[in-house]
Amino acid sequence: GLGDVYKRQAYYKVKAIVKYRENKKMNKLSAGMWIVGKDIEPGKYKVHLTYPREYGGTINILTYNFTDKSYFLSGEEAEDIGVKEFEVELKENQDFIIHHIYSVTLDKEKTSQ
Repeated sequence: GLGDVYKRQAYYKVKAIVKYRENKKMNKLSAGMWIVGKDIEPGKYKVHLTYPREYGGTINILTYNFTDKSYFLSGEEAEDIGVKEFEVELKENQDFIIHHIYSVTLDKEKTSQ
């Protein structure tokens, strides 16, 4: 019936939006868990706080539920702890987990191709 047609159209519209989100590279992430390959494009990144006035927090990168890497990203106020930025290669299906940080920026490194 007509209802089904509308439902199908709505479904395709949603799919289109999701696709659009996939193609749009997200380079600012808030606290939470993000999946490489789904939320973040795999690749090499420089990672830093979006707002250096923030105190900072922890970023864990998990591969198959094992902690691969852990970083404390700190802002300009936190002198002696953590790092201001780090470089990392993110691979498909890794989990990128951000704790206690309002916003993190990922700058994709230009690949030499």
